[in-house]
Amino acid sequence: MVRAIAGVIVAYVVMAIVTIAAFFGLYAAVGVDGAFREGTYEPSGLWIACSVVIGVAAALLGGVVCGLIGRSKRAAAVLAALLLVFGLLYAGMSLRGPQEVVERPADVPAMEAMQNARTPAWMGVLNALIGATGVMVGATMVLKRTTGAAGV
Repeated sequence: MVRAIAGVIVAYVVMAIVTIAAFFGLYAAVGVDGAFREGTYEPSGLWIACSVVIGVAAALLGGVVCGLIGRSKRAAAVLAALLLVFGLLYAGMSLRGPQEVVERPADVPAMEAMQNARTPAWMGVLNALIGATGVMVGATMVLKRTTGAAGV
């Protein structure tokens, strides 16, 4: 039981660190004009595509970490459920009403951009699904390899 709880916590922290670092790196690489549509805080197509890739990678890594530490599909299922619930709550918060339209200046620091970004609600739902699915796939891969079975 302690291993399962530790697996969920450590995997969640690893996912958060990897995701934050990847997004800061991505922002540094593409800049404000690559991250947002012209003059707005709406994410660009490039940013959305890279977000999906980062989400898949972080979720798979989280599943592997959870599987290695928790040694069970149950631990991974708990992590997947948490990601699904948190992601859907985040998406729901995006729907809370019309957001004030803010014009984006030409040069925006990363922290200010994160605070003003207008991520579409569908992206929150997609991230929740990617996270939950990726964790289960990652955990299954490592559990099959280490136990010779799917893990219980």
